[in-house]
Amino acid sequence: MLAGDGTAFLAAGGWCALNFWRCRHAHCLISGAGWIGLGVLAFVEAGLGRSMIDGYEQPALVTVLAAAVAFEGAWYLARGTNAVTSGPQMPAGRGHAHARHLLAEPGAGLPLAVGDASRGPDHPAGAPARGPGPPGQADLNGDGA
Repeated sequence: MLAGDGTAFLAAGGWCALNFWRCRHAHCLISGAGWIGLGVLAFVEAGLGRSMIDGYEQPALVTVLAAAVAFEGAWYLARGTNAVTSGPQMPAGRGHAHARHLLAEPGAGLPLAVGDASRGPDHPAGAPARGPGPPGQADLNGDGA
């Protein structure tokens, strides 16, 4: 039983650790480390032939989950994001100044091609764009605007 629990805990912890590496969600930090630790404990217990936490391995899994969700909630309230990062995330591209411009103005920097939804509801597909796009953008619809 303990070896089976250990296998499940290591699988869950490994999945969360890999997911934290990929997406940086705060709960994955806690659940990954907690479940890997719990998996190691379960294998040590299996080697000893007895539980060191009086058979509460499975409730401990749920406790780690609750702690992970609580941690992510606190992280989100404190930082405004559920991702554990060292600073604000900027999209890749033309540099930080351009990224701030994109974040400050919705739709800024998007091409205004024929049928582009960024033109708004009063400009159906095929209608001329509302002026030139961002500097350096090609004239995609050929009307000189």
